[in-house]
Amino acid sequence: MKELVSESATLIRRRMPPPRRSSMHSMSISRRGSSIKGHQTEFDEDSGVAPSVPPLEIMEKIPGYENITYEAETVQPPPKRIQNEVKIEPRKDLGRISIPDAQITEEEIRDALNYYVSKHCCYGTSPAKTIDFTLIQPTYTFQYKLETFTERRESSWVCVPYNGSSEVDGPENGDPPLAWDIEVIPKGRFETEVKSIQVPHTSSVKQCLRCAGSGSILCSECRGKGWVRCITCNGEGYSGEGPDQEVCIHCRVSKHGYGRQDCYPCKASGKLLCPPCESTGLLLCYIQLTVTWKTNTSEKIVKKTCLPEKLFNMVTGKEIFSEEGQRVAPLRGFPDESINDVSAELIESHSTRFSDHNIISQRHSITAVPTASVTYLWKGEERHFYLYGLENKIHAPNYPQTCCWGCNVL
Repeated sequence: MKELVSESATLIRRRMPPPRRSSMHSMSISRRGSSIKGHQTEFDEDSGVAPSVPPLEIMEKIPGYENITYEAETVQPPPKRIQNEVKIEPRKDLGRISIPDAQITEEEIRDALNYYVSKHCCYGTSPAKTIDFTLIQPTYTFQYKLETFTERRESSWVCVPYNGSSEVDGPENGDPPLAWDIEVIPKGRFETEVKSIQVPHTSSVKQCLRCAGSGSILCSECRGKGWVRCITCNGEGYSGEGPDQEVCIHCRVSKHGYGRQDCYPCKASGKLLCPPCESTGLLLCYIQLTVTWKTNTSEKIVKKTCLPEKLFNMVTGKEIFSEEGQRVAPLRGFPDESINDVSAELIESHSTRFSDHNIISQRHSITAVPTASVTYLWKGEERHFYLYGLENKIHAPNYPQTCCWGCNVL
């Protein structure tokens, strides 16, 4: 009998899990911070995460850059001395400008119409070949374009990881230059480009607040413990009941004891490398100047037909005027007074829109796009279509036959 009891006890002991090993890490957590073996991290009250950059209150006050931040780049308007150097071109009298002849023959119109119909499989060819043109009204549509090449300068604080291998160019090396005193040259006129440079004598080294200079932060998955509860055995360390209990195969190899699984993100250490400082514990902070060169274009079309404006983007015309200068003046004396008004309107608009930019150069031009309104009769009904562009494109929204087999197109 005693032998049976002894044997049963031995079997039970074999199935019972061994006692849990004590955790290799100890941890204490508070609302404002947490520590693990001397590792200290301060947390933001709302997000629970320490800031990635130093607060603006502790950053150096650099003359000329007092209002800059991290998030949004602060625009630095050009000083008046640059504006005073602007040379405005004299007004150009265009009273004698040469406008090409807009005449077009019936043969050219017929050819263009036949080609247009051939590109539409459902259009009948009979009207294009047989209709008689009752009125042809050739004219020009004028496109005025103004291009303003601007330079915009913006500044902001930037913090990057610092490993101590490079020199720190701080204010002790000299007075930091103002944004527009730094020479930055574009690669070419009327070419979009962006350059970012470090403003001299604005650098300083700060301790990373995210990790308090330690180079590591608490793992958010395990909250610094290095382990999480085993979901298979619910932290008990074994599965089954009574004499069938066995050690949980999912957590039995954990270095933190049975019932606990090693945290995968931190590899059971409870800590992660700090992203802002890339585990160096230090940040190099400096003012970054971003210079943007851009060509800002405005166009207006002055037309005397019912053609939609979008059609003119698909054809070409003949450029009859162009001018470039540091600043161009509004046109005057153009045969179509509307162009003079458009020129004055757009130039004034660019002057207002880009008041915080440095206007390096401007150019404007006029393109004459030939157009023609054609009137014809079809079965006693008067209809119209239009030609436009040097390519003699056709716009015929109510062409008589829109199906080769006479069926109705819904």
